[in-house]
Amino acid sequence: MTTKRADGAGDGFYPLAQPEEGLAQLLPEIILSEKPYPIAALIVNHANPARSLPNTTKVEKALAKLELLVVIDVQMSETAQMAHYILPESTYLERLDPLIVSTRLVSEVALRQPVVKPLYDTKPATEIITGLAQTLGLSRFLGFAVEETIQAQLKTIGLTLESLKKSGVWQGKTELTQGPPRFTIPSGKVELYSEALMAKGFEPLPVYEPPRTMPDIHAFRLLTGHEAMHTGTATQGNPYMAALSKENTLWIHPARAARLGIENGNLVIVTSPTGQVRVRARLTEGIHPEAVFLAHGYGRDSKLRPFAFGQGGNDSALIADQAEPLVGGAALGETIVTVRRG
Repeated sequence: MTTKRADGAGDGFYPLAQPEEGLAQLLPEIILSEKPYPIAALIVNHANPARSLPNTTKVEKALAKLELLVVIDVQMSETAQMAHYILPESTYLERLDPLIVSTRLVSEVALRQPVVKPLYDTKPATEIITGLAQTLGLSRFLGFAVEETIQAQLKTIGLTLESLKKSGVWQGKTELTQGPPRFTIPSGKVELYSEALMAKGFEPLPVYEPPRTMPDIHAFRLLTGHEAMHTGTATQGNPYMAALSKENTLWIHPARAARLGIENGNLVIVTSPTGQVRVRARLTEGIHPEAVFLAHGYGRDSKLRPFAFGQGGNDSALIADQAEPLVGGAALGETIVTVRRG
């Protein structure tokens, strides 16, 4: 008997969600409610759910409830601070990883290989997971070395690991064809009318649905997103990246800011039903008057990340943990906030 996925990806709950991707934003509610079944342990590899998932207070409550939290990472994240065990991972310059594969216009395979030996007592995540699997008697599922994985990946294109080590990258041959490209769906075309959606009981044509929440004249819709100089919550502690952008600011339209007595650079307090942050205001006509924008990844409280600690505000503290009903994606644009000088 195979236990169904707790997040419902690919089955009756969210039939169009991709099981290989999963719905991580649903995990805190699953842990706290113990539905569809209890989850007592979690292994987190190079991720920081305590800051990357919506509704930080709820996420931290869920992580604290776990009987076992293991973090495999290269840095002391907020999630690692909460872990029962931290298994230090080798950096990307110190480890051999499974292949990076692209199947876009030109098929491409890239190999990440170590350029130096690990400087400290660390191991690649693949080796850590293999060791854990062996201890748990799961070697038949996860008992293979990274070299074996790469060799299996290369078998279909007739290469070996040793040959790829010399070039680092392999590109397949491609022939330019006339006419429109063909997509990997039954029709091969861009589908405005989706047979796949209809088969799952959803509207086959795009249908307008109004937002779940609307701001009144005193509030704003919170927008959030990533900056080009940072990757999620992983790079704010990098001094070179911090030199480019050390803190996030709240983008707010000058007309709305004037009504609130807010000037450019003022500290403001942003409040939502799930939390509150204090950041500096950035007045710009590049934002809609009914919305404000706050970049993701800041507001860190790990003191072992000195360049990131205490800089900016944590947007995840403001965002509610809502999922849209079709594929279970995080509904990040449904948060209403108020802003005042602070």
